[in-house]
Amino acid sequence: MSDQTKLSLSELESYRNQGSGQKAGKYLRFYCPIHGGDHQRSLSLDPETGHFRCFSCTAWGYIEERKQEWIAQHKDEWISQKHEPKEKQVFRKPEPPREPEVRPELEAALHDLQRAFPGSLGEQYLKLRRIPLNIAQEYGAGYAAFGKWPHVKDGRCVRQWKLGRIVFPHTNLQGRVVNLYGRAIEFTEPVPKEYKHDHLPGMKGVFNAKALLADTSFISEGCFNALSLMSAGYKNACAIFGVDGIRWEWIKSKRIVFCLDQDKAGENWRKLAWEAVVRGKEVFWLPPSVYGSHKDLNEVWMATGKLDIGNWQGKPQEELCESWRKEIKNWPDDLQEAWQERVAIMYFDGGLEKDKAEKFAYEAIKKNRK
Repeated sequence: MSDQTKLSLSELESYRNQGSGQKAGKYLRFYCPIHGGDHQRSLSLDPETGHFRCFSCTAWGYIEERKQEWIAQHKDEWISQKHEPKEKQVFRKPEPPREPEVRPELEAALHDLQRAFPGSLGEQYLKLRRIPLNIAQEYGAGYAAFGKWPHVKDGRCVRQWKLGRIVFPHTNLQGRVVNLYGRAIEFTEPVPKEYKHDHLPGMKGVFNAKALLADTSFISEGCFNALSLMSAGYKNACAIFGVDGIRWEWIKSKRIVFCLDQDKAGENWRKLAWEAVVRGKEVFWLPPSVYGSHKDLNEVWMATGKLDIGNWQGKPQEELCESWRKEIKNWPDDLQEAWQERVAIMYFDGGLEKDKAEKFAYEAIKKNRK
C-alpha cells in the first residue's frame, strides 16, 4: 500500500472546480488531484473523519481540517470509554465442515448388492443406458431387487420399487461408503417421480470421490453422467448428486471441468465456477456443442456412443467474468459509483485481492437491488 498522502480540503475542492464532491452513500466522490484523474471520481472521502482513498492510484490519507473536527467531537467520548472496563472478547476458530461418517453396515450391504448385479434387471438397464457392466462394477455399483433396497423405517423396508434399483455408493476421499443412492429401474413404464431417486437417511458424499484428488477432475451431477464419462475414458469423473452437493473442502484437484446438465439447475455452474476460481482452481466447462440437442452427457452417450469433450481445454477461463463485467458497464452512473465504492472498501480496507473485491462488490449490489 502507498504511503500516507497530504491533501487539503481546498486543494481537493478546487481541482477541476469540483466543489464539495458527489454524494455516494455516506461518502463523497471526487476526481483525484493526486494522480490527475479526470475520467471517473475514483477518490472516496469520508466526510465525517476526513479519511480518503483513491482506488485508482491507491493514494490515501486524511483531510486534516475534517480529521481535527472529528477528533474534537469524539474526544470526550473516547476518554470516558478508555476508563470503562470492557468485556474480554473471545475469538473462536470457525468449526470445520462436518464429515460424513463411514458406515460399515452399508459397505456390507453393498457387497451383497454388487454380487446380485450380473444377470439382473439392473444389468439390462445398464445396457439401455449403454454402460458396460464392468465399468459400473469397477466403481462400486450394485443391484437391489424389490425388498432388498436397505432403506428401513420403523423396522420395515420402504421406498421399494417393483423392478428394483441400481445402487451407487456415496464415498469419501478414501473411497469408504458413507451413504447409498438407489435409482429405480424403468424400461417402457416410467417410474413415478416420488420413487425414482432415493438416498438413505444421513449425510451425503460423492460418487467416486477419489476423482477429486486427481490433478484434473470432471464434475457431473448424476451417476450415469459420471459412468458415461468413465466409459469414454475420463476416469477421474465423479457425481455430486445435484449442483448443491459439492463439497469444496474435498476438492484437491488443481483443474476442474464442470460437466453439468443443460437445464436450469445445471446453469448454476457459473456460480460454482466463480467459487472455484476464488479458491485458486483452474476452471473449465463444456461448450453446448458437446451436448447438441441432448440434456445431459448420458443422453449424448446413449445416442452416439462417444463423448468428444476435448474442447474443454480451449475454453478460456476469462469468459467466466465477461458477462458480469459487461453488465456493470451498462449500469447507470449511481450504481457504477456504488460498485466502485464497495470495491474500494473491500480492496483497501478489507484486504481482498482486487479481482475478488470487484466480483464480491458486484454480487452485493445485485443482491441489494432484488
